[in-house]
Amino acid sequence: MHIVLLSGGAGKRLWPLSNGVRTKAFLKLLPAPGGGKESMLQRVIRQLERSGQLASSLIVTHHSQLDITFSQIGERIPVVSEPSRRGTFNAIALASSYLRERMRVAEDGIICVMPVDLFAEDDFYAVIKQLPAVLAQSQAKLALIGADPSHPSDQYGYIVPQPGGHTAYRVVERFAEKPDEREARRLIAQRALWNCGIFTFRLGFMLAALEQRKLPASYGEWLALFDTQPDASFDREVVERSTNAVVVPYGGPWHDLGSWETLTQQLADRVTGPGSLSDDTTDTHIVNELPVPVHVIGGQGLVVAASPDGILVTRKGSSSEIKKAVPDAASGQAGRYDEKQWGTRTVYDSKRETGQPVSRTSKVAMLPGMGTACHEHAGTKEIVVVLAGRGEIEIDGARRPVEAGETVEIQPGLKHRVTAVTALEYIEVHVDVRPEELSSLYEM
Repeated sequence: MHIVLLSGGAGKRLWPLSNGVRTKAFLKLLPAPGGGKESMLQRVIRQLERSGQLASSLIVTHHSQLDITFSQIGERIPVVSEPSRRGTFNAIALASSYLRERMRVAEDGIICVMPVDLFAEDDFYAVIKQLPAVLAQSQAKLALIGADPSHPSDQYGYIVPQPGGHTAYRVVERFAEKPDEREARRLIAQRALWNCGIFTFRLGFMLAALEQRKLPASYGEWLALFDTQPDASFDREVVERSTNAVVVPYGGPWHDLGSWETLTQQLADRVTGPGSLSDDTTDTHIVNELPVPVHVIGGQGLVVAASPDGILVTRKGSSSEIKKAVPDAASGQAGRYDEKQWGTRTVYDSKRETGQPVSRTSKVAMLPGMGTACHEHAGTKEIVVVLAGRGEIEIDGARRPVEAGETVEIQPGLKHRVTAVTALEYIEVHVDVRPEELSSLYEM
């Protein structure tokens, strides 16, 4: 069985930490074995490896998230890059064409699609391993996993199975997409299950769906036409139209950590980052990425989240309302904090004053032995001030060592790269007299 991990979304319910590039799956907030913290992506990769399923996995992600993906999991599994965000149907079609053409998977090969941001225990992955046998035994075209609901929720889709049936699986009667709480109660009374977003099918099933829609099965053709495709959901286009689907019930804990309210339930500490809670503060969490402390006194049922992109103070039950406050455009853009293969960059200041040069000031933390790609900034001067560590800067083919206390100016249009010998920290200032050039500063 080949596992396809979907990781190309762009959410804003975990703003200000999440943005168009560092989405919720990449937030390193969950407790990791042996101490430290890991992201949802890193947790899923670890659990797949423990269950013996990582070697047959690949990940599909938006091209802007390639750096942060490689930064967190390395090159352990193939990564398929989406040219743009066009929904789960197009992402799965792209992955299916890749499996068929690049990995030579036969049409009767089993594909299991799952999100990278699910949160479940290790026994959930044992259920995933059972899905090929369920497909064979049931003769269904599609097999899903449904979790027993712990409460009526309007945040999840529901799978309504037919009464009775096989002990290992049940035939799906219908699907209900994110009902209101009253309808959710009614569905639970009918023994409906939460849809975990796990879709298992034979490759030929997806290829037939493409042929029916007069879409290609070639990976190259999919890449060429991807940007022209309408946004489409796999649930709506395929799953909800399937007349031959089964669901495997899962009785263990399963969560979609899609809001601050649900995410904070899984955090090991009530305070992450500098800050404190007073003794009379209850059911409150601080998640602070800023270098300055955040203190909460007398708070009850709050989330206080702070990053270079902003500060959020909300009651836990209202945290999802942030999606109404953050502009849609912001969810598709990188934030002030960015994670690259070579390290991290935090934008401290950006100026666009009328009559003044455009400038941007950032702090860069680079990993030992890593470096940027060779690049240039037309019409832009760059100033590098080394704060700590040792490295090397190559400018127009000439290399020079740098260390803490040194300043280097790079004139507009000169090709250059920075490489870290040891862990390297530096301030990076770009000054650009033409605002239209600013957008290209960080494409490296």
